[in-house]
Amino acid sequence: MNAPDTQVRIDGHYVGTAHPQTPLQLDTGLPVGTVTLSASASGYKSTERKIQLRNRKWVEASFSLTRKGPDPQEVLREQLATYRAHMETEHYTTGDGGTALPCYRAVLALDPDNQEAKDGLAQMARYYQKQAQAALAADALAKAEEKLEGLRQVDPDSPTAKTLEAKLKALRAGFEPEMVRVGGGCFQMGSPPSESGRDDDERQHRVCVDSFSIGEYEVTQAQWVAVMGSNPSRFSGCDRCPVERVSWNDVQDYIGKLNARSGKRYRLPTEAEWEYAARAGSTTAYPWGDAVGLNRANCDGCGSQWDGRRTAPVGSFRPNAWGLYDTVGNVWEWTCSLYDSSYGGAEQRCLVKNDARSRVNRGGFWHNGPRRVRSATRYRNGPYNRNNNLGLRLAQATRDPPGPRIPRKARACPRESMSPPPVPRREGSVE
Repeated sequence: MNAPDTQVRIDGHYVGTAHPQTPLQLDTGLPVGTVTLSASASGYKSTERKIQLRNRKWVEASFSLTRKGPDPQEVLREQLATYRAHMETEHYTTGDGGTALPCYRAVLALDPDNQEAKDGLAQMARYYQKQAQAALAADALAKAEEKLEGLRQVDPDSPTAKTLEAKLKALRAGFEPEMVRVGGGCFQMGSPPSESGRDDDERQHRVCVDSFSIGEYEVTQAQWVAVMGSNPSRFSGCDRCPVERVSWNDVQDYIGKLNARSGKRYRLPTEAEWEYAARAGSTTAYPWGDAVGLNRANCDGCGSQWDGRRTAPVGSFRPNAWGLYDTVGNVWEWTCSLYDSSYGGAEQRCLVKNDARSRVNRGGFWHNGPRRVRSATRYRNGPYNRNNNLGLRLAQATRDPPGPRIPRKARACPRESMSPPPVPRREGSVE
């Protein structure tokens, strides 16, 4: 026997007690023939079997008893009491940190009709819905996203969640840029000596970048005004035109306010990220080839209606192979990298210290000739310069979106008591 104090019965009559190290031996007073031998112990499931007893012959019988699991209804009662505490003290928090949501679902997995668990989930959904609506009304979009994520986890098919998501998306579209994810890789940065119109600071060298996201378009005047409240552009009155006449310092102020409102982490691209994305796998002077062609971009000599006169609305020309618009001409775009004419590695980093040194601009602008809007062309400006040819395109490091915030005192759902681990079986014997 593997269980202590195992009571042994023959045909329902108690005949003795066995222990793991002390087999029970019976040699007198036993019936002859087929009998039912049973074994039971506190905390273990009883078992029995038929054996054949013969006169003057020993028969050996071994049993292995299995521990009893907890009473399901008692488990449910204990767990529901714990989950009510979560609801009261953790403010309905959900997520992998473990709170009422996975616990209620664990109850429903055991008892699909448990009304208290159903009511608990409904109460959580109402809480998240109310919190998301209040956050949207206050323009607290990061908080609204957090509460909507909670609602989606509690009720993935909630029609209210879909309505609120559409409202949140519309609010974000009014001031946030459309982003394109760019997979990391290596490329030849700069231009070969044979490229027509190249400058001395375009030394070709191999550079690798991690995955990141970059703006599908240059930041528009409407997006800038939605965050900053005013339009510094010379060519104002065109919501879809790129904002211009913004300094690097202005851009940092804009990014700070944008991040605070959106709850995201936008930044300028590094110079290497910018060229990698602009080339989109090409090795030619322009993303489409070595000739500028006609009506492919806005520059002085590109053959568009805006050539040499003013900015064009973003998206007026075909995108490159990775879906980015206006990387050729329109406005010079600020990067976060310090200008280094020899390409000593600064092109792969964002400037940390805000000082007076020149930052890199890329892409060329509406008054440049074709040679100045090549993918490898570099320009520079001090952080305080504001010209009607200076705009921007945003970037983001690629990372998984954050889940809902988990309060410090949130604790894990004690799921182990819902399905106790099996107890190893050990053999014993009755002689």
